[in-house]
Amino acid sequence: DPCTFEPVLFVVDRTDIVAEDWDAYREAIAERVDAMPDTMYGFMPYPMAFGCPEGLPKAPQEPIGKVTSADIERWFNETISSAGEAPLERVFESILKRVEENFAGRPARVILISAGRATCGTDLSRLTDIVATLHADYDIQTYVLGHRVTPTAVNPTLSAIVEAGGSGWGDFERTYYASAISQAIERALTDLETCPTL
Repeated sequence: DPCTFEPVLFVVDRTDIVAEDWDAYREAIAERVDAMPDTMYGFMPYPMAFGCPEGLPKAPQEPIGKVTSADIERWFNETISSAGEAPLERVFESILKRVEENFAGRPARVILISAGRATCGTDLSRLTDIVATLHADYDIQTYVLGHRVTPTAVNPTLSAIVEAGGSGWGDFERTYYASAISQAIERALTDLETCPTL
């Protein structure tokens, strides 16, 4: 398609959260998708596991394409939240490994929504190298929403992803409710290139 557009991949943390958080994620994402229907979206959850699973998770679970609020409702109902942990480093490694397959050489945006607690001993240096490579080599910006991260809390993992991700944000966005998540996503999608003919 000769039309320029930027696909968006939501990476959704389903670890160490409560059902209300999962509902807030769904509500906020559906609101933004309804507001920007000409954009192509994909969804990737953290892998479900107790302990730290080996290997790379599939990315994305919902392939990047045109979606509706009904698609999001279905995805969140089928992809339940979990009390397990997640290897954040391997989540981004999976995105990098399949970058051509998922983004077809287009500039793109990754929006990570994370409580920022369960990282399964992720190597922070390796993680930031991957995020920086996505930005430098593939023009993929990574935005981070730290859900329920208290205003005074420091989260080196989420802050490092922001610094490496090329979003221009000074730090991750702290969210607490669906409305705040929606506003943060809207901010992450500012000046996004869309294609009405898609």
